[in-house]
Amino acid sequence: MNLSLELIEENIRKLLVDNSDAVELHSLGLSAEGRNINAVYITDKKVPLGEKEVAVIMGLRHGDEAGVVPAVSSLLDWLVSENGTETRRKQLVIVIPVVNPDGFVKQEFGAPRDRISDDESKIMLPLILKSQADMVLDIHSLERGDLEAVITGHTEHLGEDDLIHGLAACRMMEGAAVAGYPYVIHALGVQSLAPWLSTPRPSNYDTPSYNNWVCAPAYEQLHSLVMGMEVNDFYLNEDDCGKSGLAAIIPLLELGNTRSSWEFSSGYPNRIIRGNMLVSLRAAGKSTAVRRESRMEIWQKRDFFTDPIRMLPSQNRIKAKVEYSGEPLSSAFSVCCRIRGNPAISGVSLNGIKTDCYSATDNCSTFVFVDVPPAVAGTYEVSIDF
Repeated sequence: MNLSLELIEENIRKLLVDNSDAVELHSLGLSAEGRNINAVYITDKKVPLGEKEVAVIMGLRHGDEAGVVPAVSSLLDWLVSENGTETRRKQLVIVIPVVNPDGFVKQEFGAPRDRISDDESKIMLPLILKSQADMVLDIHSLERGDLEAVITGHTEHLGEDDLIHGLAACRMMEGAAVAGYPYVIHALGVQSLAPWLSTPRPSNYDTPSYNNWVCAPAYEQLHSLVMGMEVNDFYLNEDDCGKSGLAAIIPLLELGNTRSSWEFSSGYPNRIIRGNMLVSLRAAGKSTAVRRESRMEIWQKRDFFTDPIRMLPSQNRIKAKVEYSGEPLSSAFSVCCRIRGNPAISGVSLNGIKTDCYSATDNCSTFVFVDVPPAVAGTYEVSIDF
């Protein structure tokens, strides 16, 4: 593989020249050794940013993972191609091809194994937080065995985060399988078992396992959908690393273009803050930007909400109750109830006062959403008749 930083930068400049209507190059700052860290912004500039999801994709956080280079190159080519048209129209995709240029030029891992690096803290985290990323993907590559993997596990088991991240991982795995690349899915912690080794590590092995550290604060602060992945440059050649990585990434990007069955609006399915698929506390808003603000505020104040309670006083009425004990909110939130089948809704109230609702359906049920205006501390009870 050609592991030249200069060649990567030259290819990015050519991408910019050939696709100036969709591509911008931003310098994020300098590494510890003075090398530039660039971000490639790809989007349809004719569509307002307030209507778009934001995806941040990182490559080469570990400088010696050669298979990341063709994976990121294939991704950039796809994003500016005709096949990437819908993604450009519906998303701003920010790709950082080389997060760790110092490690890359020396072909060294070049990052601490138990924490975020100084460059990542100074450069990557501000980018992710400022862009208010809806999805974050961290691309890696193994140099041993034949394992390729999608990595999950940054959630705190609140709401349906484990389920939703698992479903996203399944889509990535299935997309790669269709292209002929057998990925596995594992949560953080499995890496310490080193499944690529022919002889398992002893049970008392105490060297810290490495995970996708930058993803964790994106989830903790923004409730981003956060994923990691590993291609394999030991078993696969350069061309296959590119194809394998792209085959897994495309289904994840497509999640940001489409409506998940339990959501009302399209976009990355990260809006359930507390509860479950039967009754949940969710972000609210008519535009992508407003929903994002709602998601972040409710998530950051999640500990002041109780898990919503769903009650079925009769076969034609559902009630839901949630309590909030924090400071006044500046964003609305939504209480969502799932009802069997597709019944006609005859009436909805919030704390006994008639109000509006909206709904979405899947193959067997209806999700009814009732928005609660920016709230003060109190109890909020929704009643739905059908």
